[in-house]
Amino acid sequence: MDPELMYMMLMMMSNRNILKNFKDISHLFELGHYYGENKDYKRAIDVFDKIIQLTQDPKAWFYKGLALQNLKKIDEAIKCYDNAIKTDPNYSKALNNKGTLLTKISEYDKAIKCFDKALKIDPDYAEVHNNKGLALGYLGRYEEAIKSFNKAINYEPKNIIFLYNKGELLRNLKRYEEAIESYDRIINIKNDFFDAILNKGISLAHLEKYDESIEYFDKLIELNPNSPFIHIVYSNKGLSLGNLERYEEAIKYLDKSIELNSENAEAWFNKGVIFETLGKYDEAIEYYEKALEIAPDLALSYHRISEILRILGKYEEAIKYQDKSIALDSKNAEFWFSKGLSLSDLGRFEESINPFDKALNINPNFSDAYSAKCASLRNLRKNEDALNCINTAIEFNPNSPELWFNKGLSLIDLKRYEESIRCFNEAVTLNHKFALAYNSKGFSLNHLDKFNEAIKCFNRALNIDSTLETAFNNKGISHLALGQYEKALECFNEALRINPYFTEVYVNKGSALGNMEEYNEEIECYDKALELNQYIFEAWYNKGSALSNLGKYNESINCFNQSIEINPNYGEVYNNKGVSFENLGKFNHAIKCFDKALELDSTLFITHVNKGLVLAKIGKYERGIESCNNALKIQSDFAEAYMGKGIIFLTLHKYNDAKYELKIAENIFNEKNELKQAKEAYNYKLLTVNSSNLISELEKLEMEFISCLHFENLDDFRKDVFNVFKGINALLNKSEKVEIPKDLNEFLVNKKICFQFLLDALSFKRVDLERLYNTKMVFENWNIYSVITVNYIDTFIRFLSTYNSEDITLNDEKNLLKILIPLKGISLDSIFSSNLQFFQDKIIEGIETKIKGKTIQKPHLMEKIDKKTATFEYINIDETQKESVRVALVQLDFSLTDKFPYVIEDENKIKEKIFSALKTAKECEVDILCFPELSFCDEWVEIVKKEYNDGMVVCGSFYDENNRNICKIIIDGKEYPIAKCNPAIMEEKNGTGMESGNTINIFQTKYGKIVVFICIDFDRYFFPHINDLNLDFVINPRLDIDKEHRFHKKADIIIDKDDGSREYAFMLQTNAYKTKWGTRNGGGGTAIIGYEHIHRIEKNINWGMRPKKGVKYNLYEVKGELMLITDLKIGPETGRRSKFINWYKYESNQWKALDDNQIWD
Repeated sequence: MDPELMYMMLMMMSNRNILKNFKDISHLFELGHYYGENKDYKRAIDVFDKIIQLTQDPKAWFYKGLALQNLKKIDEAIKCYDNAIKTDPNYSKALNNKGTLLTKISEYDKAIKCFDKALKIDPDYAEVHNNKGLALGYLGRYEEAIKSFNKAINYEPKNIIFLYNKGELLRNLKRYEEAIESYDRIINIKNDFFDAILNKGISLAHLEKYDESIEYFDKLIELNPNSPFIHIVYSNKGLSLGNLERYEEAIKYLDKSIELNSENAEAWFNKGVIFETLGKYDEAIEYYEKALEIAPDLALSYHRISEILRILGKYEEAIKYQDKSIALDSKNAEFWFSKGLSLSDLGRFEESINPFDKALNINPNFSDAYSAKCASLRNLRKNEDALNCINTAIEFNPNSPELWFNKGLSLIDLKRYEESIRCFNEAVTLNHKFALAYNSKGFSLNHLDKFNEAIKCFNRALNIDSTLETAFNNKGISHLALGQYEKALECFNEALRINPYFTEVYVNKGSALGNMEEYNEEIECYDKALELNQYIFEAWYNKGSALSNLGKYNESINCFNQSIEINPNYGEVYNNKGVSFENLGKFNHAIKCFDKALELDSTLFITHVNKGLVLAKIGKYERGIESCNNALKIQSDFAEAYMGKGIIFLTLHKYNDAKYELKIAENIFNEKNELKQAKEAYNYKLLTVNSSNLISELEKLEMEFISCLHFENLDDFRKDVFNVFKGINALLNKSEKVEIPKDLNEFLVNKKICFQFLLDALSFKRVDLERLYNTKMVFENWNIYSVITVNYIDTFIRFLSTYNSEDITLNDEKNLLKILIPLKGISLDSIFSSNLQFFQDKIIEGIETKIKGKTIQKPHLMEKIDKKTATFEYINIDETQKESVRVALVQLDFSLTDKFPYVIEDENKIKEKIFSALKTAKECEVDILCFPELSFCDEWVEIVKKEYNDGMVVCGSFYDENNRNICKIIIDGKEYPIAKCNPAIMEEKNGTGMESGNTINIFQTKYGKIVVFICIDFDRYFFPHINDLNLDFVINPRLDIDKEHRFHKKADIIIDKDDGSREYAFMLQTNAYKTKWGTRNGGGGTAIIGYEHIHRIEKNINWGMRPKKGVKYNLYEVKGELMLITDLKIGPETGRRSKFINWYKYESNQWKALDDNQIWD
C-alpha cells in the first residue's frame, strides 16, 4: 500500500479500527521508519505516537526520541528515551542515545552514568565505549577517555570514526606522535580520508616536521583539488612553509586560501602568525583581528594579539585580550600562563600567581609555568613558596636544566648559597653549555667570599657566551671585592660595551671609582644609571655617599631621601643621611636618622657609634658612651666603637680614659690590616697624650697663681702674676709645636687673655670686661671651672678700675687684694669641679664684707643657666577616630589685677562669656575649645566637666594656692591639670613669683595626638622636640604682651623643615584681646598656624580671614573679641586641610555668628 495512503488512513482511524485493519504492528513500524529515513520526522512522530497509544512498545518510544533528536528537540527526545528505558530497563540503545544527548547539553556526568548502564547490559557495545570516551574527554578525564576509545576500537578495529575521535583527543593533548598512529590506521583503511590526512599533516607540523607535513598537504591537493575544504589545506601548508622560513611561498598559499574562501578565519590567523614571525606586528594584529571578525570565538587570535602586545610592552592591553581568550577557552593552559606573564611584567606579582596556578591545574607538566610562578614568588619575597614550587616542577621533570637553574636562583634568594651551587652544578651537568648556570654559580661563590673561584666560573660562562654582560658585571664585582679596582673597571666597561643600558653596571662601576676616590666620575656613573631608571635605590644611595665625601651634604641628603622613597626599610641609608646632617651641624636631625636606622636594624654597630658621637656633640656624653658600648655588645672587636668612646672621653678631657680606648682601637685596626684607620686612631691618641701633658703643666701654673696671693701690695703681686703669665705664654707656644684639640688651644689662649687683663689692670690700664666675660664662657663650655678663678679676677679688676695709680693708697691695695683671699683655700680639685654656685656666693660675700665706702659696678658674675627642664609624659586616652576635627579659639577681652598672683578683675562678666562660648561650641559640635592663659577660675572647671563631657576644653589657666600657673584640660568629662614650667617676665620671682611645673603631657585622644604648652613653654620645649613628637595639634594658650606676635613666627618656621619634609601639626594659639604689664601693651594674635596649600592661604587673605601681612602659614587670625570655629583635617593630608565655619561675636550675653566673614581689610 502507498505510504501516503496508509498515513492518511492511520490518522483517520480509531485505535480499535487500527488494530482491526493493521493486525501486524510491524507494518506501522515500517511506515514510521519510512518517514524517518525520508527526514519527515513530524509524520514519523505521528506514527510512533499511534503505536505508543496502542502498545507502549519501548521501540516506539526509542524511534520517536530519535525523530525528536533529529528535530533538535533535546529535552523531549530525552523524555522519550526515559520512557523507553522505563518500559525496558535493558534497552542499551536508548541508554546510549540518552547519554549522547546529555553529552550535547554538557551534562557529562549524567551521560557517563547512562553509558555505564548500557555497557553493564551490553559490554561489547563499541559505540557506547566511543561515546563514553567523548564525554570523559569533555570532563578532562583524558586517560579514561583514551581507554574508552581503545575499547571501542578493540571491538571495531576498522571503525574510522572511533580511530578519528581518539586521534583528535591525542592531538588536542599535544600527544602528536600517538595521534599520528591513529591517523595512519585510518589512512590504511581509507587512504583518501580527507580529515585524517589533513590532521596528520597538522600533527607533523606541531612536531616541527614541516617538510613531511607539506607532503601530506600536497597529497590532499593532488587527491581532491576541488574539495570545498581545500582552502584549509592551503592555509596549513602556508603555515608550515612559514616555519621553514619560506615566507614568500607561505604568504602565497595563505593568500590562495583566502582567495578560495575569504571567510576562512584560519587562513587569516595563519597569515597573522607569519607576519608576527617577521616582526611586522601591526600587519599581524590586523590579520588576527580579521580572523576574529569571521570567527569571534577564535581564542587563539586573542592569544596571539596579547603576545604581540606583551612584546610591545603594552601589558594592560594584553591582559584585556588574554581575558577574552580565557573566556572562550578556560582550559587552555597557555592562555592562563600568558596572562600570568603580563601581570608579572606589570609588577603585579601577587595577582600573577592565580593564572599560573590555573595553567598548572590544567597541565601539571607545564615547566615554564612553574618557572614563571617561582619568579613571581621570588619577587614577592615568598622564597620558601618559590622553592616548593620549583621542587614540584622538578618532580615532574627532573632532567630539565632550566628547572635546576631556577631552583638555584630560589636558593640564592634564601641565602642558601652552598645548596644553590649544587643546583647549578646539576644544571651544567645536564647542559654543559649552560652559560647562565655558570654565571649564577659564580654569583653564589661571590656571596661565599670565594672570589677567585667565582672568577673561574665567570670565565667559563664567557667562554661559552662572550656577550653575556651579566658575567662581566659579576666578574667585576669579584675583582672589586678583592680590591682589584682597575680589573673591576675593565669588566664593567666591557659589560657596558655589550649593553650600554645595563643600569646595575653603572652603579658597580661607580663603586669601583669611589674606592679609587674618584668621586666626581663616580657620581657621573650614578647619574647615568638614574637617567636610565630613576628608581634605582643603590644609585641614589651611593650618589648620596659620594656627594657626602665631596662635602656636598645638602645634596647628599636629597639623594638619601630619594633612596628612602624607593626603599624605606634600609637602615644604612638613614645612617649615612644622619652623618650628612651631623656634618651640617644639624645634630637633632642626625640623631633622628640614626634612631630610624637602628629601629630598622638594631645590629648596625656603626650607627650606634655615629649616634654616640653626635650625642657627645650636644653634650649628652654619657648617652654617647652608652651608644658606643651598644655597638660593642653586638661586635666586641669593633674598633670604631672604641675609637668613638676615645673621642668622647677626649672631648670630656678625660685623657687617661681616652688614651685607653684609642689604644685598643689602634691595635684592632692594625690586626685587621686596616692601616688608614689605625693611623687615625693613633692621631687621636697623640692628641690625648699632648693634651694630658699640657693640662698637667697648666695645673702647676694654677697652683703657682694661688700661692702668690699672700702679698699685701699690688707691685709684688704683679711681679708674681707676670711670672705665671710668662708660664702660660710659654705653654701656649709649646702647644703650637704639637697637635692638640682645637678646644684646648682656645682654652689656653683665653687663659693667657685672662692673665693679660689682670696684668693690664694692675698697671691701671683699661680692660675690656666684656672680653674677659667671654673667657668665662670658654671655661664653662670646657667643663673645667677655672671660671671660678676668673670670677674673682673679674671682680678684682672691676673694683680696681675705680682707682687710678695716683690716688690709690696702700690700705686700698690691701682691701682689694682681700677679694682674692678666698682663692687661697681653693684646692686644685675645686678649681676643676662643677660646684660653681658656692664660689659665686663667696665672691658676693667678699664684695659685701671686704669693701667699704665705694660705689662700683656690680660684678659681672658667671650666670647660672636657669632654663627649666621638663619631662614629657604620654597619656593614652583613646585611639584617633576623627580625620576632621572641629576647633574653636576664643580671644577674650578681660583684665587682670596688677600684683602677682594675678586674678581676673570682673569674674562674673568673664564667666558669662566663657559659659556662653561653651554653649555655642556645643551647639556647633566643636571637638576642641581653647581659651587664653589666666582667663579661668578653678571653681568653674567642675561645671565645665558636667556641661561639656563629649569634647576637649583647654580651660585657659589660673594660679593655685602654691602659685603654680595651672591649666586644666577637660577631655570627655575627665580632668587633666598641667602646670606651666617656665615663668614669663611678669611671673619671675622677686620675693614671690610663679612656682614652676616639670611635666609636659602629650594626650592621645580620639581627636588626635595633642600637646598643650602654656605660653612660653611652647618656645622652650616644642622646638627641641618637634621631630620626636609627631603631633596633630599643638595648643598654646597665652597671655602675651608682644604686639608683633613673634610667637606666630616661632610656630610658622617649623612647618617647612630643613630636610624638605613638612610638619603637619596645627598650632592653635589663643591670646587675650588686650594685655598690659607695666607700660607695655599688647594682646591679640589668636590664630591657627598650620600647613595648607598656598593658594588656599591666598584665598583666606583675599576673603579677609587673616591679615595680608604676617607669617606664611597663618590660616585664620582673630580680630577683636571673637570666637573662631573651623574644621581641620589632621595628618599628612595633601588636599584641603581647613574649612572655615564662622566668626562669632559676643553681643547681648551670647556669641552670635557674623554675617560678613571679612574681618580684615
